[in-house]
Amino acid sequence: MADKAGGQPIDEVAVGRAILDTQNRYFMDYLDVDVAIVGAGPAGLTAAYYIGEAGYKVAVFDRKLGVGGGMLGGGMLYPRYVYKHM
Repeated sequence: MADKAGGQPIDEVAVGRAILDTQNRYFMDYLDVDVAIVGAGPAGLTAAYYIGEAGYKVAVFDRKLGVGGGMLGGGMLYPRYVYKHM
């Protein structure tokens, strides 16, 4: 399929592979962590933030798709979350 500007054809398979390759590298990197936190509620997220700030590699696991426990939040379909302490 050619791009909208009339340039070279876009190799959709190559684009899909590049996306999956990048995501798989991130995933494989996070199979080896220093600390695993179960529960992405306010306490789990706070603990993850401070442990990460101390230089440890942290993974947060939760049974629900969204993080925050009883807190409502957006970005539920993003593959990663970044929290900045204010």
